[in-house]
Amino acid sequence: MALTTLENWKVTSYTNDTLTTLVTGAPSVVASLVACNTNAASSVVISVEVNGASIISNYTLTAYSSITLDLRSVVVKTGQTMQVKASAAGVHFTASGSV
Repeated sequence: MALTTLENWKVTSYTNDTLTTLVTGAPSVVASLVACNTNAASSVVISVEVNGASIISNYTLTAYSSITLDLRSVVVKTGQTMQVKASAAGVHFTASGSV
């Protein structure tokens, strides 16, 4: 199956310290991930994993900052997920890739 459709996935609402699905479903290739802390007052600790394997673990994202990961080709197969977690409200996660 050829991956031909470009896609963006985002999470802006979640329960603190709980993994939330960002990418799921059809086989996908995630090329990049951006996490942006919109909280002006405090740092937030974030984690990202694919099918239980850590991509980022307990990374501190300072107030009003962001991180961009050039993942190139993280594959999320059918039945797998890319999940994100943040210790407090205010982080926006966006992934880009193809399905």
